[in-house]
Amino acid sequence: MRPRKDISRRDFLKLSAASGAGIVASKYLFNISKAYGVEFPKLGNVNPTIPNTSVVYLTDNKMTNGEIARDWFAQNKATNSDIVGQNLDKMACSISQEKEAKDAWGKLLIKPEGKEWKDVTVAIKTNNIMEQHTRNAVMVKVCNVLVNGFKILGMNVHIYDACHGGDIDKKSPFENLPEGVKIEGNWGGFSTETDVPDPYGQKVKCVQSLTGDAVDILINISMCKGHSGEFGGFTMTMKNHFGTFNPQHGHRANAIGFLTGLNKSKAILGEVDDKTGKILKPRQQLCIVDALWASDPGPGGPPTHCTNTMFMGTCSPLLDYIVAINFRRDAMKWKVNETAAERFLTDFGYTKEDIAKEGKYINAGS
Repeated sequence: MRPRKDISRRDFLKLSAASGAGIVASKYLFNISKAYGVEFPKLGNVNPTIPNTSVVYLTDNKMTNGEIARDWFAQNKATNSDIVGQNLDKMACSISQEKEAKDAWGKLLIKPEGKEWKDVTVAIKTNNIMEQHTRNAVMVKVCNVLVNGFKILGMNVHIYDACHGGDIDKKSPFENLPEGVKIEGNWGGFSTETDVPDPYGQKVKCVQSLTGDAVDILINISMCKGHSGEFGGFTMTMKNHFGTFNPQHGHRANAIGFLTGLNKSKAILGEVDDKTGKILKPRQQLCIVDALWASDPGPGGPPTHCTNTMFMGTCSPLLDYIVAINFRRDAMKWKVNETAAERFLTDFGYTKEDIAKEGKYINAGS
């Protein structure tokens, strides 16, 4: 067995030992992660009523004025917030297969057992790096759903970016949020070590509030930008959590393993049965890609295109893969490193064949 360049010597030795011991698993339960050389259980559905393989999108040129606005403030001025909110309702209805928005959001988010909605704590991972940040209209709609829809107390909703959120009050001073919603900035930063599973298999510092049981629901709102080919050539919901875990590990050996590993962690997914992949207590329940403006290059620089599009799913790695292939590669003709992107499937027990058979890329605006 020869070690791959993206696997550290420590990981290679672990892998060699495991291979020598002869790991046996049901071919129906496991799929092989070809890049790492081990078998991972297929991740169970995040939401029992919505397949992980379902992704919805909506393109509506009325959401903005169509200009390629360079910064966050100009983008917000160019955005029709009411239409953005209405379209997010349509997307929720589409992915949940409900007719009414209230019922749709009610199916998307799962209340923890033993709690009333008012006592539920929600963390929202925003993106505050460089020029492109979560647009105000998207954030306000999500917070309104939580506070005015579910009646979650505003003070229990926390918006954060632990890596680049220190100046969020200046770069992304969200306006018209429901009363009490907290813009936490870096939320204490990366202060507490927690396990990042294989294919990384190390302890990494993370936002403290996500290392225990303080947060019930995690919502991920990302951008749609280019990035290093090592990560597939793009950054969306998975890499957004480089602002939840210390991102320095993403600049070392086995960087792609760190990316997929942290997105398999309890801090992100919640409680998972390691043997079967079943999610027992889901934490990250909703992922949104805000591509009102998007870019081929990145992660820095202003957007290159006004695409007037948003994406929604329940399973971050499958959402990213399906959007990368259908939108970034096929629609926009932007380069995608498909070998790296395939790790978003195989490290979670899925294959391209699974996506071909079960994947649904649904136009919520049709």
